[in-house]
Amino acid sequence: MPRCRDTRRYRGETRAREQDANRRVPTAVTKTTTPSEANGCITSLDTWYSDKGAPPIVRDIVLFDNGNGGFVNRYGAMGEQWLGQAAYKNQRFCGNGDTMCVATPPSFSGCNFDATVDTCMYPCPAAIGNATDSCAAQVTPGKAYDGTPVFFPLDDLMQADDARIVAKIPTQYGYNWELDSAIIPGAKPHNFHFTTQVTYWFKYDAKAAARLDFTGDDDVWVFVNNKLAVDLGDVHQPVDGSVTLNATTAGPTNLNLTDGKVYKLNIFHAERKKESSSFRLTLAGFDTAKSECTPICGDGIVSLGEQCDDGVNDGGYGECAAGCVIGPYCGDGVVQDSEACDDGNRIGGDGCSPTCRVEIVK
Repeated sequence: MPRCRDTRRYRGETRAREQDANRRVPTAVTKTTTPSEANGCITSLDTWYSDKGAPPIVRDIVLFDNGNGGFVNRYGAMGEQWLGQAAYKNQRFCGNGDTMCVATPPSFSGCNFDATVDTCMYPCPAAIGNATDSCAAQVTPGKAYDGTPVFFPLDDLMQADDARIVAKIPTQYGYNWELDSAIIPGAKPHNFHFTTQVTYWFKYDAKAAARLDFTGDDDVWVFVNNKLAVDLGDVHQPVDGSVTLNATTAGPTNLNLTDGKVYKLNIFHAERKKESSSFRLTLAGFDTAKSECTPICGDGIVSLGEQCDDGVNDGGYGECAAGCVIGPYCGDGVVQDSEACDDGNRIGGDGCSPTCRVEIVK
């Protein structure tokens, strides 16, 4: 069940192997788990979404205010959106190593770095150079996306026979199936062998418009009051699905909801195919009652009134400090740690770069 904060708790993420490729909607069944299923050979959806095979692993997913009346999961632990591929204009090489794009020695004169229009980058983005080089370009930031194109909740768990696979970023998240290791610094191969079940309880309000939106791959089914509401079954690229609770959908011939009563919403998701795993869940209009809940600083969940919460909150540069406030960082207007400057913003071309390094304007 959800707790008194902007989070939703996973019922479980059950480890699975190569799941059955037949397209089927999960239904409640009663049977005894066979030895082969217990050892990871999945032949029934009952094994995917039950405690009969591998035990469930319970995790939390944090939903952030999307500014449009809903809450959605995001790529960053503190609600940062995923950024699609940036557009580069007039890109050029500016030297081996961190040269700060200064046109010296003379062999680098072709850089002609202009801090008023250009951004100096080290390491070079994969789209325009090598990670060991500096480069400059006029940069247009990529589109910001909710959800995440790298949904791998079991990467921290490993068994001896687990195969780890490098993921690719799909076009639905602003890239053209590039390897995530070329986009995310330090990205490693992932565990694709999992299914996910999300359980959420809500009080139905006939006067409010409640809506669930989901984007994901592969199989996704959503049940409301034990009735199928969204069917995105089969192996596929990220696909959108949604369900709106209104007088029509909540009626006795559909979801059969009664005003003021509490119902269960279940999301069943199965990752069945490498090389991509995306997940976007948006809930809007479900939490209509006034809440008296208060955040708990130190529980590792960023809640209302908290700037951050990493569960430790011991401070440090770029980290979360006591009281769940963000510690010193580039852009706070105070020169500290390894910063060469800090003018209170992260905008280039004003003498202090977005990484708090002195810019040489020519």
